[in-house]
Amino acid sequence: MDRVQLLLLIVLFGGIQGFTLCIYFFTKRKENQRAFRNYILFLFSLSFFNFVYALHYMEVKAFGFVPLPAFPFPYKYLIGVGFYFYLKRLIPKLKENISKFEYLLFVPALVYGFLRLYWYIIMHTGKDPGIFRRVYEANFFIYNEFVFLTFNLVLLLLGVKFLKNNRPLLKGFKTTMRKWDWILRFTYVFVVLTLFNLLHQAIAVASGLQHSKAYYLIILILNSLYIYW
Repeated sequence: MDRVQLLLLIVLFGGIQGFTLCIYFFTKRKENQRAFRNYILFLFSLSFFNFVYALHYMEVKAFGFVPLPAFPFPYKYLIGVGFYFYLKRLIPKLKENISKFEYLLFVPALVYGFLRLYWYIIMHTGKDPGIFRRVYEANFFIYNEFVFLTFNLVLLLLGVKFLKNNRPLLKGFKTTMRKWDWILRFTYVFVVLTLFNLLHQAIAVASGLQHSKAYYLIILILNSLYIYW
């Protein structure tokens, strides 16, 4: 087994570990379930990110009877949204915690999901087998990386602001404050990871490495480490 294959296994197991955690949280978490449903959405989407890329780089074309190329799950646009709503749900009794307009944050995921569903259907029904490759060669996915990363970064920064602004509400509850501070650190690390991802993508485009499997593995390995943490 060469080094790349070993790294791909780490990425794959990172995704599987994330799915396992999703099942654990879904079955065990009884308090503040609304917050943890959003946490599961975040974790599942991040884990799916690793899982689908690992299988793609391993040249696995199907999962059971389901074709994988162009699979229509908009996971990249759900990572930041899931995390943002998780943070906003951490204080269930906080009045007007989430406005109706904030649910519009799901619109990019819906639009991108329907777009990928269209490609998926016409590609795998044989109506236009080359549609996904033409979209890929048009550099759509390269531009999309910058869009979704910027979108996620804005949501994370808003999440940091929420955590810092509402910390005074926990005054007198030392254990809760320690947990709150840990979540803030967890969020800061995710902000740094997203910023690094943006820089990584910019360097890839500038250096012509945007199609390099080995180069993109850096991000997938960091995702895995974050999931394990």
